[in-house]
This record gives sequence, structure tokens and C-alpha cells, in this order.
Amino acid sequence: MILEHENGALSTLNASYASAAEYYLMNIYGKEASAYYDMHHGLRILKRGEKKPVEVSCPEERHFGGGA
Repeated sequence: MILEHENGALSTLNASYASAAEYYLMNIYGKEASAYYDMHHGLRILKRGEKKPVEVSCPEERHFGGGA
């Protein structure tokens, strides 16, 4: 899906699912940072220009069975 925002900016929304195992992963890519979540490493944020993502404490992880 292509979204046009009130200020004229465009963004895309993509979704897909394919898994041969129970390894769930979600990526969100932004202009200044990207967020990554998986059940083995939890939530991580990578800011533009940095080399390593930073782990983020996520209290909801206990509901999904994830976390580091």
C-alpha cells in the first residue's frame, strides 16, 4: 500500500508471511531509524549512522513469549 500524508510525504506499507519454523520477525524501516523485533532478541532500534542496534526494554514481551 502506498500512503500519501497530509504534508505530501509518501510512505509504503508492506506485509508478508512465510515461515518454515516458529521464528517470527518484524521490521519497521523509517527515515531516521529502523526497529526490529523477533522472539529471540526482543525489540531493537538502529538509528541512522550507527553501526549496532540498541536493545529496548519492552514490557509487552512477556505476553508474546519473546525477549532476550
